Amino acid sequence: MHEEYQDQRGGLIVDQYKKFAGDLLIAPDDPQALVNQFALLSDNSDRANGKEYLVLAQRAYYAATDEVNVAFNYASALNRAGDFPRAAKIYEWCVENGGEEWRTRSLHHLGVAYRAMGQNEKAIELYTKAIAREPLAHMRKDRAIAKMAAGRLCEGMEEFEVRKEVAADKASKGAAVGRLQIG
Repeated sequence: MHEEYQDQRGGLIVDQYKKFAGDLLIAPDDPQALVNQFALLSDNSDRANGKEYLVLAQRAYYAATDEVNVAFNYASALNRAGDFPRAAKIYEWCVENGGEEWRTRSLHHLGVAYRAMGQNEKAIELYTKAIAREPLAHMRKDRAIAKMAAGRLCEGMEEFEVRKEVAADKASKGAAVGRLQIG
């Protein structure tokens, strides 16, 4: 089930919040309802508040440990809360078990977790694998940052020029009414 909602400029976030909260009142341990509420809250709030929403993703994960969407969201919640080793283990599971549709995204996020742990060469390796599958600008920017952190300054600075493309992507998304898919 995919449901679309507009971002705050469209004013539908409150409606989605109420809907997902209602779903949770009916079925408090429904993994999809928990993930929907986690995604809505965490994507539309300050990322520093990751620990506040961790419990939603955790409940979903314990209810459905074999569902990739649920596992990926739990790993993302752990990452936001600063528990990078546990996030990395779950992202690794997603890479191995998620199928093709999850592999690129999981490799990239696994790289983010390794970079956060200070393992920049491992992060570069993972970013490179993700980029080989789908060369997205934000992934190339993350790899550039990891290269600079690993002491490969010239190489990292050269690749970091992709930041202009990332900024243009963000600007074009901000100019249009945003939409996010949940579920």
